[in-house]
Amino acid sequence: MSTNDEEVCLKVRLTEGEKAKMEHDAALCGLTQAEYVRQISLGQPPRRKQPPEFWELLDALYEVHDKLERLADYCNEWYAKNTSDKVRRVMQSRGNAGIPLTTSAPYGYKKAPEDKNKWIVDEPAAEVVRQIFQLSISGLGPTQIAKKLRAEGVMTPSEYFPGRIGKCFLTPTPHH
Repeated sequence: MSTNDEEVCLKVRLTEGEKAKMEHDAALCGLTQAEYVRQISLGQPPRRKQPPEFWELLDALYEVHDKLERLADYCNEWYAKNTSDKVRRVMQSRGNAGIPLTTSAPYGYKKAPEDKNKWIVDEPAAEVVRQIFQLSISGLGPTQIAKKLRAEGVMTPSEYFPGRIGKCFLTPTPHH
């Protein structure tokens, strides 16, 4: 093309083989020979046009992909439900057999030395639990009870559990 957008005729000498290849390649791209040469000369390599069979195959692949994705979702849901059911049955079985469902005993109890699945009363901590109960039924709320116990120097469960030294009324470490 010239600077004023006039069309200019271009003559190119090609062998029969080169001409046949150019015609073939232009047809694969869905272009005329002139448009094919124009794009090449502008540095825009023409892209091959995909045959209709390609698009049909691509559509079929997308359908298969969608079906496989739904199947994977179904399998994941089934697996999660199945695992949840198994865990629930094991926990229910343990509970019905009297086996604790937690790995550590709650505050006020400790594991029996002879059987880790049995809990026995931890007297120092149980005394604090009883005191909390009495304060609660006397009308104090959780914050008031916590302040009262802190003022008396009673350790929190997280302070008490690590050592289990048997003395529940030690002075706690100061909190900042």
